[in-house]
Amino acid sequence: YLHVDKEHHTGETCGSVFWADINHRFIQFFPEEARYADEIEQAIFNAVLANQDARGHIRYHCRLQDQKEKARSINTCCEVMGSAFIASLPQYIYSIAADGLYINLYAPSTITWEHRGRPVTLTVATQFPFSGKAEIEVRAASPVPMKVHIRVPGWTGGQMAVAVNGAAAVTGGAGSYAVLE
Repeated sequence: YLHVDKEHHTGETCGSVFWADINHRFIQFFPEEARYADEIEQAIFNAVLANQDARGHIRYHCRLQDQKEKARSINTCCEVMGSAFIASLPQYIYSIAADGLYINLYAPSTITWEHRGRPVTLTVATQFPFSGKAEIEVRAASPVPMKVHIRVPGWTGGQMAVAVNGAAAVTGGAGSYAVLE
């Protein structure tokens, strides 16, 4: 439980960058734990991106309720850490694993990697966070057995169905990964 009032700041940029980075390291150790990707997603949307204004200036803190303070680019560590973090966002989207690939965050993106010596390309088309729909396309020059672990965000609060070519394939519970083979 977090108590927020008008007199105290929350959502500090540097702390949120650190929090996302440490959770990214946890994903590397425990890739099946979707809660770490949930934490990264919250840091991105609730603090780091929310700390920018329409001009791209970065706030030191972001109040999580009421009115935001004015953004001032006055060379605090948050402008440096926030800018670098935004530039590094693609590294948080996927995790390559021995058995395939984990989709940790939803963003329009493409990744190409080698799985069992064969090139594979996976593309995600989505309007997230404005839409909950994501379309995933996997391409390989020849068939290659692998798993695609699709994150079911913890905040969904329920089951998420995954369809393959329009037919129901698997479901995953909130805070887990639905696995397609």
